[in-house]
Amino acid sequence: MAKDRSVYITTPLFYPSDKPHLGHAFTVVLADVLKLSYKQLGYGGYLVVGTDEHGEKMLAAADAAQTPVERFVESNVLHFKSLWETLGIKYDRFVRTSDHAHRALVKQVFLQLLSDNQIFIDEWRGWYCTSCEESFSDRFIGKKSTCPIGHPLTLRAEKTYFLRVTSFRNWLRREFEANKDLIYPDKYKTELMNNFINDLDDLSITREGLDWGIKVPEDEDHTIYVWFDALIAYLTALNFGNYGRTNTTTFKNYWESPKCKVIQIIGKEVCRFHAIYWPIMLKNLKVRLFDNLLVHGWLLMNNEKMSKSKKNVIDPKEILSLMPREGLRFYLARISILGDANVNVDDIFSVYNSYLVNTYGNLISRFYGIMGRKYENTLPNQWDPESFIEIDQLNIELDEFLNNGYEKEVLNNTISPIIEKVFEIFRSAGKLIEKNKAWELEKGDLLLDTLMVFIYKLLCIGTWFLHPILIDTAPKLYDILNISPKKVGIEYLQQQRLYFKKKINDLPENLFPRIKDID
Repeated sequence: MAKDRSVYITTPLFYPSDKPHLGHAFTVVLADVLKLSYKQLGYGGYLVVGTDEHGEKMLAAADAAQTPVERFVESNVLHFKSLWETLGIKYDRFVRTSDHAHRALVKQVFLQLLSDNQIFIDEWRGWYCTSCEESFSDRFIGKKSTCPIGHPLTLRAEKTYFLRVTSFRNWLRREFEANKDLIYPDKYKTELMNNFINDLDDLSITREGLDWGIKVPEDEDHTIYVWFDALIAYLTALNFGNYGRTNTTTFKNYWESPKCKVIQIIGKEVCRFHAIYWPIMLKNLKVRLFDNLLVHGWLLMNNEKMSKSKKNVIDPKEILSLMPREGLRFYLARISILGDANVNVDDIFSVYNSYLVNTYGNLISRFYGIMGRKYENTLPNQWDPESFIEIDQLNIELDEFLNNGYEKEVLNNTISPIIEKVFEIFRSAGKLIEKNKAWELEKGDLLLDTLMVFIYKLLCIGTWFLHPILIDTAPKLYDILNISPKKVGIEYLQQQRLYFKKKINDLPENLFPRIKDID
């Protein structure tokens, strides 16, 4: 267990150009579950979410809605906050790039890097994607007329301020090679090293003639580029800079602390900004790099990236009107970050019914059925797993995952393997009830007593493993199973005496009601 350790976890700041879709929920649920999983290991946690509100894209969306940009942004920010509340996201800070403190810090950082000769002014010519708020050189685009995601490009030429990047090529390469965990999965680091670092250009970080954004101090013809602006928000959230004064305790306790693990979770489409330009900015500010940049794939519909512009999105609020929020949290947490994932509404409901209703809920129900009829809800005072090889193997497997496997997966920032491991054991336990016809055995039969103790132990431990996802049901089950919610943890669950001669409470309700076919 961790002592005096903490995690600082961030998600990207999303463009509030429309309501949030399932892709946004995927990133934030993953971050929330990861924070809660670290907290189960004794870590302190600080989770930051927010909105990136400036730039041409926001102006264009507000114009299309025939709404003043400030009111347009404010309305959509409320949609994001509402969704996170509905999903039970316990963030510690919701940072907005329109916040006064953030605007002040961006100007402070800009002036510092300008003074350090890390920012300079020159002419820029290249291709610009308004949808991505991203610029590209002729060399990168070649003969293509779209950005890597497929959005149209416009050719531009203007005077801009640049962030020096080319001089950091070798430093970036050394950092990538020295720290194998800096970017995960490793394939994104390999791609950057092979396709980007050798050809890096200095980065244009301002735009002319743009009113919606943070103006360059003392040169208000230029507006600071949204990506330079938004990345700094990860420091704003911890009160870094403090208006030019000493950094606050919050920053010192998290990012600055050697006992804090900094994890930044992003989608693969913004990897270049976070993996290349953001480290350079941090180095210039004499701030250590993040520990892990966790890059997840896209959610696809019919093999196409989910995108508001393509209108192929799933509205999480519509899903949540038809199922418990834990069902959607579970579905999203189960998705592997290693690649893209096709999703659809039917699959969301199918996963809920298959995992939570048919497997977990059914195991709870069958256990309580036998305990109520044969044991009056009092656990047996004997068990001997070594006498029954299949129970013994599952018990050893469960102990090993409790003692070592769970913590290893959390520290690797991988949630989906935890889910699959827990449900593998749940399914095996359910099969043992069937194979041994447990309902026909009687109290005092060593096989039934051993099986009931094992399933009780499995439900206690498995529920704890799943608590960061099942934020509503796990506390109910702690009470039903008669285990202490304040004490529950690895050391508590390792106590074998916890699983004997104890009265458990009645199962008052169906914890996971089935979702019927929805047209």
